[in-house]
Amino acid sequence: AKMKLYPGSRCDHCTGNGCGIYDDRPETPCRSFECSWLMSQAGLPAEARPDLSGVILVELGVWGQWSVFSATPTSAKMQESTFTWLKSFCLEQNIAILFNELEVVNREFTGGGQQKTFGPPDMLAELASENAGKFWDLARGSEQF
Repeated sequence: AKMKLYPGSRCDHCTGNGCGIYDDRPETPCRSFECSWLMSQAGLPAEARPDLSGVILVELGVWGQWSVFSATPTSAKMQESTFTWLKSFCLEQNIAILFNELEVVNREFTGGGQQKTFGPPDMLAELASENAGKFWDLARGSEQF
C-alpha cells in the first residue's frame, strides 16, 4: 500500500535515529525517492539539506535553458527565511522551482492547495508565453510531493 505522508508529519516507522523498517520499506515513496540534495550532480549547497532548510528539493528536469526543481516544505508552509534563500539561489543558479502552498483547515491537511512557481525574470516571462506546455508537464509530474 502506498504511504501518504504530509509535510510536518512524521512517518509511523521513524525511530528518531532512522527508519524502523528500512530493510522492508515500501517501494513508494521510500525506495524510489531520490532527494536532489543527496545527489552530487545536482550541486546543491549545504544549506539546502532538508533538515536545515525545511524544504526537500527534487530536480524534475529541464525546461528551455532552466533546470526545474520541486520544492516541498517539511511543514505546512515554507518558512519565510527558506523561501528568501531559495529565491536568491534560483536567481544565482538560473533555475526555476515549483512548490505547493498546501491548504490546512483546523490543523489538518485538506489535500488541496495551490501550485506556484518562481524563477529568473526571463523564465517567468517565457512561462507567460504560449511555450509553457512542457513546463506544466513537469509540474504535473511533481504532484506526488
